[in-house]
Amino acid sequence: AMLSNRGAWGVKKFLAKLGLIFIECGYSRYCTDYEVNDLSANYMPPKCAFERPFLGMWEQLKEEDHEILARVFIEDFDRLKAELAASELPGVMILTEPLCDLDTRRRLFADIIEKYKDGHRIIIKPHPRDVLDYREAFPEVCVMSGRFPMEVINDIPGLSVDKLVSVITQVDNVRFAKECIYLGEGFLDAYEDPAVHRKMELLKAGK
Repeated sequence: AMLSNRGAWGVKKFLAKLGLIFIECGYSRYCTDYEVNDLSANYMPPKCAFERPFLGMWEQLKEEDHEILARVFIEDFDRLKAELAASELPGVMILTEPLCDLDTRRRLFADIIEKYKDGHRIIIKPHPRDVLDYREAFPEVCVMSGRFPMEVINDIPGLSVDKLVSVITQVDNVRFAKECIYLGEGFLDAYEDPAVHRKMELLKAGK
C-alpha cells in the first residue's frame, strides 16, 4: 500500500478513511477485516488487520477438500497431476516472479536451473503475472501452466519435491517441499540495479 501511494502517505490514508480515495491492503473505509498470516511481519498494518494463520485453517481440510481446491484453481488438473508423476527423479521446483526485463529474467532462471538440474527433475511454477514463455525458453523442464497462486500447490494430493527455490516470493506457507531455498534480494542484486527491487527499504529510509 505504501509503495503504491508514495508521497503524502498520511494524507492519503486520511482520505481513504473518509472514503474519498481507495487504498489497498485494508486501508479503505469499506474494509472491515483484513486477515494476515503474521501480523508482526506487516509494516504499519491498518487497524482493521488481524492475524489468522494459514496453517491452522489448512490443517482442518480433508484430502477431498484439498483436491476440490486444486481443481477450482488449476486448469486441466488431471493432465498436470499425471505430468508431475511421470518422473521418478527427485524434484526441484522453481518459483518465478515478474523480475527484471525479460532477457535478464531468462538469464536469471537459466542460472538457477543450471545449478540444480543434475540428478533432479526441474519443475517451474510461473508467477501469475510473469509473461515469459518458460515452455519455449526451457523446453527440457516441466512447466506448470495456468495462472494460479503458488499456495494452491499445497492442495495437489501426493505432490512432494525435494527442494523449492524462490528468489523473493515468501515460502513460509509451503507444505509440499522437504527444503525451501530462499535466495533473497542479495541474489537479485547481481542481475538488476538494487534500487529497482529494494523499494521498501528506500521508502522506510525516506528516500
